[in-house]
This record gives sequence, structure tokens and C-alpha cells, in this order.
Amino acid sequence: MNKINPKLILSMGVCFILFMASGVKAEEGLTIVNQLSNELQQQGTVTSEEAKALEPSIKAMIEKGENRQEIKNVIAQEVAQAHAQGLKGQDLAAKVHSAIQERKSAKTEAKTATKNKSSKMNKATKEKSSKSKSKGKK
Repeated sequence: MNKINPKLILSMGVCFILFMASGVKAEEGLTIVNQLSNELQQQGTVTSEEAKALEPSIKAMIEKGENRQEIKNVIAQEVAQAHAQGLKGQDLAAKVHSAIQERKSAKTEAKTATKNKSSKMNKATKEKSSKSKSKGKK
């Protein structure tokens, strides 16, 4: 008769667990976004309208692995500059989002520069080592 394939059942179980885990992770991210938005409002950094407009930027920073305190500091700093320029609502959110993107680009460039410098130093060390080995053989 029909036998149930144990491998099929196992793979379906694993898929279900992964699906549930991804849902929990997404829910945690939304909770953190809401908490940060509320904290920024309570501190008087942003209005409720501005907090709502900044949620995508906060979410993007969370997804990039930024910690809560760093997110609050960056948002507060950029909001203060935007307020000084007279920006509000969506204009303020656009300014903050572009500043976050610039910050991300600067971090990426710094990592690349560090990586390039490190690889150049490793290459120079290897060349120096191979030259000293070849001198020793002569």
C-alpha cells in the first residue's frame, strides 16, 4: 500500500521550522522599529508623524546590524540637522535616509580600503620573505 516517505516528512518539518523562525525574526525587527520610534518620540527627538516616516530608515539600519544605541544616535543627529534646515515630515525622512545611505557607503569604502591595505601589506611581506629565502640559497 501507500507508505509515507520519512525523508519527505523530515524535509517538510525542517521547512516548517525555518518558515516559523523567519517569521519570528521579522516580528522581532518590527518590534524593535516600533520601540525605537516610541523612544525617539518620548525623548522629543521626533513627532509621531516623523517617527512613522523614519520607520523604513530604522528598519534598514537594523537589517544592516546596527545596534539600538547607534541607531538612536544617528537618527537624533540627522533629525537635529534636518530640523535646523526647517525640514519636516517626508522631507525630513528623506534627508535622514540619504544621510544613512552616505554613512553606509562611507563604512563600505573604509572596509574596502582597510582590506586593500591589508592585502598589499601581506603581498609585500610575502615578496620580502621570498627575496630573503632566495638570497639564502645563493
